Amino acid sequence: MALTAYVAKVGRLTSDSDGLEKTLRLIQFLVFTFLAAQGGLVNPVPLQRLVQQIAISAYSTLVNTPLVKRLTSPFSRFKLISSIGRRLFRFFKFIGCFAKGLKPSGNPTDVLEMIERLKWSSMGLFIMIEDTTLLNAMDVWTVPWASAVFGEAMKFWFYALFLSIVQNVIRLSRAITAAPIDQKSSVSEKNEKGAEAITETKHPVGNEQTLQLVKLIMLDIFDIMIPGAATGWFRVGKLILGIAALISTLCRLSVIWNRC
Repeated sequence: MALTAYVAKVGRLTSDSDGLEKTLRLIQFLVFTFLAAQGGLVNPVPLQRLVQQIAISAYSTLVNTPLVKRLTSPFSRFKLISSIGRRLFRFFKFIGCFAKGLKPSGNPTDVLEMIERLKWSSMGLFIMIEDTTLLNAMDVWTVPWASAVFGEAMKFWFYALFLSIVQNVIRLSRAITAAPIDQKSSVSEKNEKGAEAITETKHPVGNEQTLQLVKLIMLDIFDIMIPGAATGWFRVGKLILGIAALISTLCRLSVIWNRC
């Protein structure tokens, strides 16, 4: 890709609201993972302890320097600022989520349609409830109930991601169990006995769709760790959480990059 085309694509990415929000999320979780690697994990289980040791050994030459220790507080503030910036970008997105939840469907009794409605309704409730704590996060209007309300908002995000996982698992099972369609590819000329030889080929059913669904399920599993840890339902270390969020963010950002 030529330099001018690359710069133009970066410009389109940063001009796109979703692209800019995901870029801020990438920066936020880069800092989050860095701080987690420096501070270690909270109550690590054996697998998390192993990952911690690998990450800490990789960062050991950097995180133990006096300069990095002095920058820890600025990094924490920068992480908070990038998080607030992301929340500002999605402040009114609950309207679109509710619109998708209320959108008429062709088959209202279909399980996938019902899950779709519940998923977007839960996502809309998450963003709307989260918006009520934004002024507290910005330290403009601090209230004692902000932390509890934010925790309740995280529960709805968890519900939305869980429903998305269930929805894609159902779609994946339907794609896998779908019967292949046999097609006649060619018919040879009649042989001496007057019989016809028919060659049949079986085409793979939805291989690309299956891989895409598996990818979406994995990304939702990575994402669900965030509200799961925030609500206390998952026992996930900060380093594991940061790595999972980075993988999800990079994959979702690449989709937006290809679209721009």
